[in-house]
Amino acid sequence: MKKFLALLFFLGALFISNTYAATIGDVALRFCNNSGSLEKTISLTTSGQEQKEICMMLINGSYEPTDVSINFVDGTITNDADQKKACKNEGENQNFGQYMTLENKTISVPARGNTTFTGVLELPEEAAGEIHGCVTYFINNEKNQKEMFTIMVRRANFIDIFAKGIVTIGLEFVDIESPTKSISKNPKLVSFFDTKENKLYIQSMLRNKGTAEQGITIKGEIKNRFGYKKTFFEEKRTIFSKQTSNINNVIDDLPFYKGPFTITYSVEHSANVSEGLETDTEEKTGILAETTSILIITPATYISVLVFLLIIAGISFFIIRRKHKKTKTAHTTNHKGTKKHHKIVAETS
Repeated sequence: MKKFLALLFFLGALFISNTYAATIGDVALRFCNNSGSLEKTISLTTSGQEQKEICMMLINGSYEPTDVSINFVDGTITNDADQKKACKNEGENQNFGQYMTLENKTISVPARGNTTFTGVLELPEEAAGEIHGCVTYFINNEKNQKEMFTIMVRRANFIDIFAKGIVTIGLEFVDIESPTKSISKNPKLVSFFDTKENKLYIQSMLRNKGTAEQGITIKGEIKNRFGYKKTFFEEKRTIFSKQTSNINNVIDDLPFYKGPFTITYSVEHSANVSEGLETDTEEKTGILAETTSILIITPATYISVLVFLLIIAGISFFIIRRKHKKTKTAHTTNHKGTKKHHKIVAETS
C-alpha cells in the first residue's frame, strides 16, 4: 500500500511539474525604452556608428523559473498580396541582426516575475533609410527533434529603425539557379511545363540592391503570334532594402495547340524615401522589364501543325488547279480562234 501511495505521489508530482513548467506561451517580451511604459514594438532613430541602447523586459507568467534564449534577425514582409510584416529565419541577420550585441543571450526569468536587459545597436557608417528587424526568443527545452529537422517554437517582436543619411536606389532582376531544366533561355525568367497537369510554371526574382525601400507594381503577360494574349499576373508590393521578392506564377489555360510563346514581366518601381533622407540619384522611379521566348510541344501541337500543313496543302492544290484550269481554257479559246481565222482567210482567197 505504501509503495502504491508513493507511486501515486511521484506521478502526481511529475504531472504537476509538467503542467506548471514554463512554455514560450507563458513568456512575453516588451520594450522599456520609454520610461513608465512597456511596448510590444519599438521605433528608433539613429545614425551610422552611433550606439543605441534598446531596453527589453521578459515577463514570465508561469509558476516555474525559466531560461529564455534571445536572438536578433532581419525583418521582412510576406511574399504575397497581404504584405504582412514578418521575421526571417534564425541566422538571417545581414541587415539588422548582426549589428545588435547582447552580453548574455540566455536570460533567466523568475516564476511570476520579470527580468530587464539591454541590447546595443550600432549600424555601419554607410547605413541609411528604414531598417527592419526582430528580437526573437524561445525556450531551449521546447526544441523538438523530428527526424532530420529541428522544430523550434519561438516568439518575436518587431524593431523598426530610421537611420539618417544618404540612401541608395537600385532594383534588378536576378539570375535563378534551378535544379529543373528551364524551357526558357533567360536565367532571370525561368519556366517549366508540366505535361501531366498541363500547366506552365513561371519563376522570377527581384532584388532591391539599394538602401531605400521600393514600392513596385508587377505585371506579367504572355502572348503568341496567332493572336493569343493574356495578363496572368498583376500585383503591388514593397521590397525592403537589400532584400529579394520572388514572383511565382502558374498558367493553366494556354491554347490547346501550345507552340511558341513570349513571356514578359514589367515592373514599375518607385523608391520610398522618407522625409529627412537624401538620395544618391534624382531618378526615384522607373520601369524594368524581362522577356523570354519559350516553345511548348505536346501531341496537340503536332496535330495542330499537321492540320495546318494539310490546310496549306489543300489551299495550294486548289490554287494550282484553278490556275491550270484557266490556262487550259485560254489555250482552247486561242485554238478555236486560230481555226476561225484560217477559215476566213480561205474564203477570202
